[in-house]
Amino acid sequence: MSEDEFFRVFERVRREVNRMFRELEELVWGEERPMFDVTRRCLEPLAHVREEEDRVVVTVDLPYVRRREDIDVRISGRDLVIEAKMRRSVQYSTLAGVYRDVSFDTYRKVIRLPEDVEPSGATARFKRGMLEITIPKRVRRFRVSVE
Repeated sequence: MSEDEFFRVFERVRREVNRMFRELEELVWGEERPMFDVTRRCLEPLAHVREEEDRVVVTVDLPYVRRREDIDVRISGRDLVIEAKMRRSVQYSTLAGVYRDVSFDTYRKVIRLPEDVEPSGATARFKRGMLEITIPKRVRRFRVSVE
């Protein structure tokens, strides 16, 4: 087997395993997937994406986050990644009937943006536990005036 063939087979097997895990998650959680990750000790915050004519506005609820320095916002292609450290851990004695004595100290959310954007023009504001991120859409057409 050549190296190229090996990697093609490996990639096919990886996709199949990922598909099986997604199916297993759907069996366990139904259409609702968990909004937490016990291994990373993080919760997925609530978010709202609003698409306007020339920009995308994302609002994220981050209770227990006190300072803007505790928030990390990254844009990679059309993925917006938000991570934030809580000022104190949130603990559950039982979670989803499966986990016991778990605590969370961060938020993490990955949002697939509805349009291509210009990351360099993005701005973010944090006030009273609410984060608002405004990202201009990528200009697809631009009219050049002829003099």
